[in-house]
Amino acid sequence: MEHLISKEYKKQITEYHNKNKWGGAVRGREDIIYKYMQLSKSKTLLDYGSGCGDLQRALKWEHGDELPFSIHEYEPGKEGLDKDPPVCDVSVCIDVMEHIEPDKVDNVIKHIYDRTRNFTVQNIDLKASSGAFPNFTNLHLTIRKSPWWLEKLGKYWDFVDVSANRGKLSFVGIKKEQ
Repeated sequence: MEHLISKEYKKQITEYHNKNKWGGAVRGREDIIYKYMQLSKSKTLLDYGSGCGDLQRALKWEHGDELPFSIHEYEPGKEGLDKDPPVCDVSVCIDVMEHIEPDKVDNVIKHIYDRTRNFTVQNIDLKASSGAFPNFTNLHLTIRKSPWWLEKLGKYWDFVDVSANRGKLSFVGIKKEQ
């Protein structure tokens, strides 16, 4: 998986995960994700960059423990969630892409594409984080404007809904045939 994350960065985010709660940006989006899952009759969801599992917790809190779809979590900074995830109907990637090492962005976009059957829901922060690693490196490693992201992502996704405001890019994309 070194094509997705360097050994050094994996160690850095694993240490960060062990000391800090990582994640939370998905809170407040669980209802729209649930709605998309229901409307599309999707049976599997990949939470790509799941952090501390807030999406799964929020969905179960709002809709009960017996969800009509299974959730698979991938988080390279948490032991047990750092293995190659299965292909799922839908991928959700909230507040993740800006944390990717710049030289790995294209590989991660392709990995998400390869692990998604139908569509993706993503949110990307376009500005620096207020937090930093102990070495003072900003938590957001890849800070780019929305046209840069849309050009890269548009190779893999047909955008159904795109919104870029308040320093965030949000979109729903249907998988293109390659």
